[in-house]
Amino acid sequence: LKYAGTFGPVTLAAQHAFGEVAGSFSTSSSTGASVTYASGPLKLAGGYQIMRDTSTYFGTAVPLSDQQVWSVGGTYKLGVTQFNAGFTRSTYNNAGYRDNAFYAGAKHPFGDAWMLLVTGTYDRMKINGDSGSRFTGAVMLDYNLSKRTDVYVEADYTTLTGTWRTLAAQPTFVTPFYGNSTRIGVTTGIRHKF
Repeated sequence: LKYAGTFGPVTLAAQHAFGEVAGSFSTSSSTGASVTYASGPLKLAGGYQIMRDTSTYFGTAVPLSDQQVWSVGGTYKLGVTQFNAGFTRSTYNNAGYRDNAFYAGAKHPFGDAWMLLVTGTYDRMKINGDSGSRFTGAVMLDYNLSKRTDVYVEADYTTLTGTWRTLAAQPTFVTPFYGNSTRIGVTTGIRHKF
């Protein structure tokens, strides 16, 4: 179920997803709400979501837990350059997990064809008293061949400490580092929008 309403520069939204568990509306369900303010070059938003009875990806046997996520952020357009910044906090109550992530970036077009994007994310994770940090910085250059097709090249750098390094080294983690604390990535590709 979802509601969204716009009142001048403010948009309010709320949602509830049922957990598909017979006899219970709340088990494995998700509820969230957000508010957005947009006026001229400025856009600000904040949101909250709780996902009940979720499993975690920490590689250990942890009871089902409610995950709660709070986020705030915004964009500001100065001339043709758009800046963005935000903060997200995620917790799992039964896993002793908390992660605070800060991110910022910018994108700048050079005419109609070229676009330069830069971004950085720093997050500090804590699990049962152990903590660690992760920083990822990236830069991408994009070129539009047409209105629906573009080519791009991207480079990124990630460094991990403490708990982030231990977690990312597990083979079951989405991007395993296999014991390394840093990683450099380079990607190039072509996109076509249908």
